[in-house]
Amino acid sequence: MRPLMANPADQEAEPFYDRHIFMCANVVADSRCCGAKGSEKLCMYLRRRLKELGIRKVAATKTGCMGRCLSGPSLVIYPDNVWYSPHNEADIDDIISTHLLGGNRVTRLLMPAFDPPLPEEI
Repeated sequence: MRPLMANPADQEAEPFYDRHIFMCANVVADSRCCGAKGSEKLCMYLRRRLKELGIRKVAATKTGCMGRCLSGPSLVIYPDNVWYSPHNEADIDDIISTHLLGGNRVTRLLMPAFDPPLPEEI
């Protein structure tokens, strides 16, 4: 088996994507998870809008749990390392227009630095 080694010519090449968006669509038997908050539908909307707008250098990937369920639905944009919590299609449109196209953060949708504490189990 050949070792994985970077081809020096590839290091000069332009990256395939400028940004990669990951959106949790995890579904468990807990209403706190992102999937229970409609994240899969939002991820599909995000993909559709990127395609409709011709934004080709941005990938959108549905993921499993990213550990931010209590502040979710969870969406993170790399390499920017910006975490958002969109709740509807208008929020996705704001992220596309303001962050991806405009280069600014959508402050009203930013996730807090720390998730709220878990509620007490009954």
